[in-house]
Amino acid sequence: MSETNARPPSIQALVRAHLVSKAISNERKYDVFHPSAWGSCLRCVAYHFYNQRHQFLRKADSDVDVRMERIFDTGHNMHSRWQEYLSAAGVLRGSWTCNACGMAYGSSERLGILSPKVVDQRWACDCGNRERLDYGEVLVRSEPQYNFEGHVDAIVDLRGTAFGNGCDSDLFVVDFKTIKDDYFSELRHAKHEHVVQVHIYMWLLGLKAAVVLYENKDDQNVKEMFVPRDDSLIERVKEESLWLVEVLKHGKLPQRPTGHSRSKPPCRFCEFQTLCYA
Repeated sequence: MSETNARPPSIQALVRAHLVSKAISNERKYDVFHPSAWGSCLRCVAYHFYNQRHQFLRKADSDVDVRMERIFDTGHNMHSRWQEYLSAAGVLRGSWTCNACGMAYGSSERLGILSPKVVDQRWACDCGNRERLDYGEVLVRSEPQYNFEGHVDAIVDLRGTAFGNGCDSDLFVVDFKTIKDDYFSELRHAKHEHVVQVHIYMWLLGLKAAVVLYENKDDQNVKEMFVPRDDSLIERVKEESLWLVEVLKHGKLPQRPTGHSRSKPPCRFCEFQTLCYA
């Protein structure tokens, strides 16, 4: 007779294979510049670019830190949750896909569109579906010489609502971040790399305002940091991108940013750390 109270296998062991497979099969493109990577370490951007072309660094199953994969998923899930909140509020612009037939609405629009169900309560897809539409983030892409491509967490449109002020900031970019309690308590303004990131979005979307929303991982408290557009910063980003394109054409690496250390983030968790500090 089998024991009825024998301990089952570890839950972590049951999901490990899935998390490892997901990490290994990550299809993120690195032959373009991602806005989310720009404000931190251009040397890391270069390593990713070269690895995309020649794949000198292959991630083995044993290299995958499943804890880090769960951390990444926590951030992605936070994004989805806040996107759902904004969608329910009727102020979220993006592309919208019918989950019955797959028809996409707004995917060709630079700023996406409000959900058709928000605009017209009687709306129905051509297939007759009146139920759920799945949200898709707006794709941003620069002119080829700058090589930027990415997706915006959210574009919020307050025009025509009780929250609108009749100014440029009625239509703005939102980027969502999760943050540890220690850092959250000290946060007084948006972190530099996040300011750079949302400026790239504002540049590529032609918008004048952004908000970086930080959610405390420990208690879900929130801080919202308003970031007005600074065209001088955008010009610096453009110059940097043109410079890095030239560096990459010659197969070289940018210098490691001043103050970076292999024992501290972001270098501590960088997959290119061993190469970078060799």
